[in-house]
Amino acid sequence: MSEAFIVTVAGMVIVMVELALLAVIIVIMSKMIRKLSPDKDVNKTESAPISPVSPVPIAISGSTSDGSVILQNIDDKSAAMVMAIVSDDTGIPLNELRFRSIKALD
Repeated sequence: MSEAFIVTVAGMVIVMVELALLAVIIVIMSKMIRKLSPDKDVNKTESAPISPVSPVPIAISGSTSDGSVILQNIDDKSAAMVMAIVSDDTGIPLNELRFRSIKALD
């Protein structure tokens, strides 16, 4: 029984040491690749993500929205969630956004 316990603990220690070494190797390789890459920031995104809302919400000057939106293949609850997410991401209050239509992408 004690011999099985020692083998188990030794196996766990070996696996943890190998994982630690692998993590160190990955860090070193990523630093080498960054230094060798020509003046490109690896962490920069090339373009903004595409919004699933079509068309893009438009900020209006009034303080209230007109309340009409065309929903295509999407239920009211999902459309409300999309509008809330767009409002939160853009920082524009929901009552200042005008959604013309919301279409579910298949």
